[in-house]
Amino acid sequence: MQKRIAILGSTGSIGTQALDVVREQPERFAVELLSCGNNVDLLIQQALEFSPNAVVIGDAAKLEAVKDVLFPKGIKVYAGAEGWRPSRRASTSPWPTRRPWWWPVSW
Repeated sequence: MQKRIAILGSTGSIGTQALDVVREQPERFAVELLSCGNNVDLLIQQALEFSPNAVVIGDAAKLEAVKDVLFPKGIKVYAGAEGWRPSRRASTSPWPTRRPWWWPVSW
């Protein structure tokens, strides 16, 4: 059974390494959500490769550029600090029904 994962900061060093693991073990992992700050080119490339349910871009000014490419592919696109809330609801992963101790209270 595949584990569905969210990769926060997918365009950074640790995020790209995490995606390398997913790439090497596709039978074990499926990407549910990708996020990044402002590297839209790499985020788009990653989303097209891994087909997550949703992506979140930190820079809201770049929302339309990402949405134009990914939305027609069936990938939900959110932006800015408020983008985390709808992306969490849009996920098909079994998110906890109660807030774990480590989640920000504002969620």
